[in-house]
Amino acid sequence: MTGDTLAADPTPVAGVGRLNLTATAHRVATVTTLVAAAAGLVLATAADEPGRIVNPFLPVMVGSSVLYGTLGHFVARRYPGHPVAVVLTAVGVVGGVTVLAGGHANAALFGPLPETGATASLWLSRWAWVVLLGLQSVGLLLAYPDGRLPSRRWWPAVGFAAAGPAALAAVSATTPFTESVWQPVPVENPLAVQPSPVVDAAYLVAGMWFVAGSAIAAAALFARYRQDAGARVGLVLIPAALMPPALLASEIGLGGLAEVVVALMLAIAVTWSMLRHRVLDLDVLVHRGLIYALLVLSLIGAYVAVVTVTAQALGDWAPWVPGVLAAAVVAVSFGPLLQQLRTGIDRLFYGDRTRPAAVIVRLAETSTAADAEEILTEAAEALRASLRVPWVHVQAGPHHAQAGDRRTHGRAVPLRHNDADIGVLEVGARYDGERLTTADERVLDAAARQLAGTAHTLLLAQRLSVARERLVAAREDERRRVRRDLHDGLGPALAGISAGLDGAEAIAQTDHAAAVALLPGLRRQAEEAVADVRRLVDGLRPPALDALGLVGALRQELGHLAVAGDTTVRLDAPARSEDLGAATEVAVLRIALEAVHNVRRHAMARTCTVTLDVDGPEVTLSVRDDGAGMPGDVRANVGLNSMRERAEEIGGTLVIESTPGAGTVVTARLPRTVAP
Repeated sequence: MTGDTLAADPTPVAGVGRLNLTATAHRVATVTTLVAAAAGLVLATAADEPGRIVNPFLPVMVGSSVLYGTLGHFVARRYPGHPVAVVLTAVGVVGGVTVLAGGHANAALFGPLPETGATASLWLSRWAWVVLLGLQSVGLLLAYPDGRLPSRRWWPAVGFAAAGPAALAAVSATTPFTESVWQPVPVENPLAVQPSPVVDAAYLVAGMWFVAGSAIAAAALFARYRQDAGARVGLVLIPAALMPPALLASEIGLGGLAEVVVALMLAIAVTWSMLRHRVLDLDVLVHRGLIYALLVLSLIGAYVAVVTVTAQALGDWAPWVPGVLAAAVVAVSFGPLLQQLRTGIDRLFYGDRTRPAAVIVRLAETSTAADAEEILTEAAEALRASLRVPWVHVQAGPHHAQAGDRRTHGRAVPLRHNDADIGVLEVGARYDGERLTTADERVLDAAARQLAGTAHTLLLAQRLSVARERLVAAREDERRRVRRDLHDGLGPALAGISAGLDGAEAIAQTDHAAAVALLPGLRRQAEEAVADVRRLVDGLRPPALDALGLVGALRQELGHLAVAGDTTVRLDAPARSEDLGAATEVAVLRIALEAVHNVRRHAMARTCTVTLDVDGPEVTLSVRDDGAGMPGDVRANVGLNSMRERAEEIGGTLVIESTPGAGTVVTARLPRTVAP
């Protein structure tokens, strides 16, 4: 296999291959490991004599079982049945069983438990540790990184290597209890068959066989490295090379500390290789490790507390009750405690990422500020605190807000409203290289929808404010125009007529014919003044609206446009449109005419249909054409902005939908009346 990550489905080729184990089986094995290790450690310390432990290596086995079992759980989460996951999980289970057996033997022989089964537990703990060490020093080297051997020719060597731990386990299982470095015990091994002089020789042969098996496993790993494993194996080569000498040092009496240290190095090397090549995520490791560490500590504390309190209450009566009761308490509280720890640690690491509703409520509480920038800043701060991320950036139109320092890569989520992009939400990763989970994606989508509503409201309020300012400015301009026309046009004309009438009146007293001759000129001036008045009035409101009504004015004006162009314009409207405000009628007429003008100028359409619906709670105007449509990168021009502003300035909305080659639809929704 090539590549820099473990194969998701490695094919068995001259190697261990993939075992048919489910993720559930791995989880059960992990839970069994933790419970057995915790219970065994508690039982091992329950001796009447302080410090009396029949197996002095139990603390080391506790650490090994918990470490390897936890690593096996992590690998199995992604690759159930992978050889590495199987070996790591097996080390954890064997270690937990060994610790539990030794702890029971200790509590039964020197503590409060009855001696029933103590000999069997002690016998199991005397040889099961060999299996654990064999899996650590031989099995893991053969299984990493994908369970394949360099070639089929390695099978005999692997069989010889596996037989070494088996031989040492057999010798340990048939060795008298007195022939060991462990504490003296008041029972004998029922399977001890060798005379004492043979014990040392058997141990030496089996031990050297064990060392040779570890050397073969290390050689297989080196061969894989030379073939195709590359960097995935490189970091593990160091503890792999040190494992055989460490085992040899232990066998010749130089102490067993070296093999413990090298086994720990091997576990760390495998873990680091997986993390570096993204087989596992570092935050997942810390997150899950903290959960199980707290779980083990809590269960041990509960066990010790129950045993202590019950033993003091019962005294010497029924000494087996405290242990049984404590085990029952641990078993009953395991599930709820694990769930509570998962929830608490998940919120500590990731905030409310599993509770989108809580994030939405927190974002909604930030919408009370008056300023747009302040609203977005508060929303960014709230989202940053809710998700435990280093930074959040929100952009809505021209407004930008950021919480935290942009020191990691980010995930951008568009803010969309009515299928239109109105902004962007960017959320920084908790660390570089973080991959978003399904929960992260779900809460980001929920936050984006909430912020899109907020951004739309802000942009709508901003456009409304701009429209109001323009409306005020337009009203003042119109007033100035009317004042100017009245002052410069109608005012002098009326003054001239008044002066002419005065002159005619004076002349009429002496020359009636001359006075009559002045009247036609004065009549023409009066008619021109009347025309000026009509022009002013028509500029304030289209006269067709008052003469024909909204539908009649639309039919008249659209008829003029249809005659002047090649596009067939159709009007679909009710016969009459009563109870509409004056401002709404003007807006409908202006928007319809502007939209049809755009169709004639740009759309190259054969037909254009104007639809007016006045039956609902609001007036809906739709202008649809079958032309070329608008390109995706088109910019809003003066005409488009004018239509949108006319709709928004009276409290309505205007939406333009267009598909290249499929025409355009302009839809305006306006209130029936506008409050003064």
